[in-house]
Amino acid sequence: MKHKVTIYAALTGMMLTGNVHAIYVDPVDCITCTSTMDPTVCNNYGPTCCEPCKFKPIGPIVCDESLCNGETATDMGGGCDKLESRACVNNLCKTTTTARCQKGYYGTATLNNLKTSCSGCTACPSSGGVAGTTSGPGATAITECYIPAGTKSSDSTGSFEYTGNCYYKN
Repeated sequence: MKHKVTIYAALTGMMLTGNVHAIYVDPVDCITCTSTMDPTVCNNYGPTCCEPCKFKPIGPIVCDESLCNGETATDMGGGCDKLESRACVNNLCKTTTTARCQKGYYGTATLNNLKTSCSGCTACPSSGGVAGTTSGPGATAITECYIPAGTKSSDSTGSFEYTGNCYYKN
């Protein structure tokens, strides 16, 4: 069925006129909200959501995994990365923001409330002027720091080369 609709924008002097088609949505089509999550925490309404149902969907909600995936790391300085991970959760695309220490750093990375700065990462100790490192980002303990195998160094006893990774001990 076709109806002519006129919309007036208050105090602007604007008017929109056009034809619209009425869409009937049966109230029974409302998604049944059977949440396996905490019913007091509900960010989105979908196949599993909080009651009461807030809308009457016309078609199924489908999260496209080819568009909603991956992780982006942003250098926040101080050996800290902000991570934004996307994934389909309950058929909705969800982005989660966390932090981690970069390679060569360890600790508990923490973002501020505005997610504009990060703290909690410490550089691995060095030995003989050689910086320590980690096997990758995300180290949380100093014992994950090491001087890599093949590193050449010297001290008061002479020159030497590390034949294996030399891990920091507490």
